Amino acid sequence: MLKSALAKIRTQLVVIVAAMVSVAVAVVALGFTVYNGLCLLVIPVGAAALTTLIFFLIAACALLFLQFQPRRPEPEEPSKVVGVLSAVDWARVAPLVGQIALALTTIFSERSRGRRDDRRRDRR
Repeated sequence: MLKSALAKIRTQLVVIVAAMVSVAVAVVALGFTVYNGLCLLVIPVGAAALTTLIFFLIAACALLFLQFQPRRPEPEEPSKVVGVLSAVDWARVAPLVGQIALALTTIFSERSRGRRDDRRRDRR
């Protein structure tokens, strides 16, 4: 059992090293290709500088991409009005508020109705 575990680890290690070497060879080949392409357009010193700049920008972008961690949205602070009563509290209080509003509406409408009746009596 120990030998099979070590064999798996060795196989994974070989695969990782082979992939790293392949990537290194590909980067060197790409650099050589970019340098030779730029040599056709500018002098060799300028081509070397531009190649270095291109690879620096690629590396900087890769570094930013690898270090990027999406931010978790910060919990929003409730406003003062909403903070006083939560939704559950409003569900408990809403019927009471509705009854109070109905009672106040009834009281004020009766008062105004009474005033209207008084005005009509005074006119007669």
